[in-house]
Amino acid sequence: MLKEELFKFFNSLSFVSSEQFENFWEITNLITLKPGELFISPETQQHKMGVVLSGALKSYFLTHEGNHHIRAFLSKFDISAAFSSAALGYKPDLFVEAINESKLIYFDYEEFKKLSESSSELNALAHKLLEIEFIKNEKKEYCFSTKSIEENFMLINEELSLKKLQIMQKDIANYLGITDIAYSRIKKRIFNKEN
Repeated sequence: MLKEELFKFFNSLSFVSSEQFENFWEITNLITLKPGELFISPETQQHKMGVVLSGALKSYFLTHEGNHHIRAFLSKFDISAAFSSAALGYKPDLFVEAINESKLIYFDYEEFKKLSESSSELNALAHKLLEIEFIKNEKKEYCFSTKSIEENFMLINEELSLKKLQIMQKDIANYLGITDIAYSRIKKRIFNKEN
C-alpha cells in the first residue's frame, strides 16, 4: 500500500515507469520511528535522504547555546535530507526527530545518483526531490525576510492545519524564532482582529 502510494506520488512529480521504480525501491529501506527517535543526527550518514510515508517529524539545528532551532515540520511525502559537501567544507549538524510514530523510506543519495545516471526517469526524479528540499528552505527564508511576524504566524499555522499536524505551541514559536509568550500575544491579537 505504502509502496503504491509512493509510486503515485513520484509520478505526480515526474514520470517514472514501474521498472525504474522497482530499481529505485531496491536501494531503499523502511524505518519506523517512535516519538523522540532521530532519523538524522550529526553522527549519521550525511548522504541519507528520506521520504516521509506517515507521521510527523521536525528538523532542527542546535544553536551555539545548545538550544533547538526548528527549520521545518515534516509530514507525508515531505523530503528529509542533510547534505554535506567536501568541496565546500560543509557538513551540517542537522537533527530530524519524530514527533509521533513515523514511517519513512530512506536511501543513500549518492547511490541514488549513481542509479539515476543510467535512467533519465530517475535522473529527472532526483532533480525534483532536490528541488523540493531546496524550495522548502528558500520559501521559509523568503517569508521570514519579506513578511511580518503576524503573516508568518498565519502561514505556518495554515500549513500545519492543511497537513493535519498537531504541533506544540512551543515548537511553532521556536520555528518562528519567538518566545511562547510572544506567540500567545500574536495569537490573541489575531483572534481579536477576526472577532
